[in-house]
Amino acid sequence: MGCILNAQTPQHVTQTDDEQVNFWESNTAMIIGGVLILVLIIARGWSKKVHKKRDEVINEKDNKEDGI
Repeated sequence: MGCILNAQTPQHVTQTDDEQVNFWESNTAMIIGGVLILVLIIARGWSKKVHKKRDEVINEKDNKEDGI
């Protein structure tokens, strides 16, 4: 029983007097987050264009094969 209690006791845990900084209060984090969101939006738009072009090419190919 003593081994179980000892294993569950936190070891090397220290309290700091320094004030914790919120991640989103950092200017760098906000910039990185904003850039990431913009990249995702741009990538989504690019992907839609590529898929639309792919579908057009496939439809043209199918129409030529059907003799239309």
